[in-house]
This record gives sequence, structure tokens and C-alpha cells, in this order.
Amino acid sequence: MVKRWLEEIARKKQIKHERILQLPGIKDILNDKRLSPHQKGDKLYNLLYRIRYPVLSGYQDKFKKLANHIYHKTGAKLRLPDPCFECNEIIVEPKEKLPDVKKFKKQIDSLIDWKPILK
Repeated sequence: MVKRWLEEIARKKQIKHERILQLPGIKDILNDKRLSPHQKGDKLYNLLYRIRYPVLSGYQDKFKKLANHIYHKTGAKLRLPDPCFECNEIIVEPKEKLPDVKKFKKQIDSLIDWKPILK
């Protein structure tokens, strides 16, 4: 996957893939002696994913930030059935098995400004 993304990014940006390997984040990963080959591969994958899919990565980061905020305030977990946002569902797992739904909805509504999300 890493090799394929290198080729795709190089083609998209019209540069040689060797030049991509010289980018600061990638170069740092490759030169880090403390990382195992597997760890380097994971880090390269994540970094190349961000380069390959910048908009999607941004939305995923925003969702993670929102999900973490809600988790720390209410204990509820938010998940997406599809990490590419191709489904309009969000899975909410409340802290309690049978929460007070009105109270829980009020908590969630107080934490989220829905107007920019629903546009």
C-alpha cells in the first residue's frame, strides 16, 4: 500500500517518488533508528494517507476531536460505521445501558453546535 500511494502521490503532484521520500516527516520516520520496520511502515502509511487524502483526513480528525470531547464529558462513545463518511449514521454508545434519553440528548446538545454540522 505504501509503495502504491507513493506512486499515486508522485503522479498527482507530478514529482518523482524519491522527492516525496525526502519530505521532513517521511525522512524523519525513515531515519528513526528506534522504530522497528513494522512501526516505520505504520507511521509511513498514516502520513501518506494524510497526504493522499487531505480533506478526508481533516474530517476524520474533526470527528475524532468531537468524539473525544463527548466521551470526556458524558462517557458516551461515538463511532462511524464507515470511516470515509459514506454513511449518514453515527453510532452512539452511552455510558449506561439504559440512559435517561432526555438527559443524554440535553448533554449532547449542550456540547455540540449543530448548525455548522447540518449545513
